[in-house]
Amino acid sequence: MGVRNSASVFRSVQLVAFWLAVVLPLVLLGLIAVGVNGTWLPLFLSLLALNAVALALGHGYGQ
Repeated sequence: MGVRNSASVFRSVQLVAFWLAVVLPLVLLGLIAVGVNGTWLPLFLSLLALNAVALALGHGYGQ
């Protein structure tokens, strides 16, 4: 894989991570509205962790 392809892959990952970081809080709000009980808690925490990773990876998108 050349430098150009690596940059393109990184840019694509950054794009997906950025939009995931934008959309996931809406999903999390929906879960909070339903009520995060014992059944939904693992999903909620997993999505929260995924949101943190998406924020970190998508941070530089568009700059």
